[in-house]
Amino acid sequence: MESRNSKLRSGVNDVGYLILGCGEVLAGETTRQEPKVEDLALQISSESSSYKILKGSLQIAKQLDRLAREYGYRIVLHSKSAKGTSNVLKSLGNAWGSLGNYKAQLELTTQALEIKRRAYGRS
Repeated sequence: MESRNSKLRSGVNDVGYLILGCGEVLAGETTRQEPKVEDLALQISSESSSYKILKGSLQIAKQLDRLAREYGYRIVLHSKSAKGTSNVLKSLGNAWGSLGNYKAQLELTTQALEIKRRAYGRS
């Protein structure tokens, strides 16, 4: 019996990509309410007492992880700015860490740091 993965892909070398726009899908929303446990704080502004949060980020991380593991998707983040991509990678890494996947957290945090270094130099 064929697996679900083999039915989705026509050849051995086929790779599925899931492209997420950092400014759209993972942008989050600004609110004055503190983030819940299942939410991820993308930015905290102490001056205005507001938060930019991604609601349900732990569920999002679980689903992205499932797509990567079960179906072989490669997840690609797209942003017009290096800072935007770097921040989202770091945030997703933190979400994976909250789920206990420290390997994914380290990989995403390392990628975020590399992007920032390429864009802004080493400091």
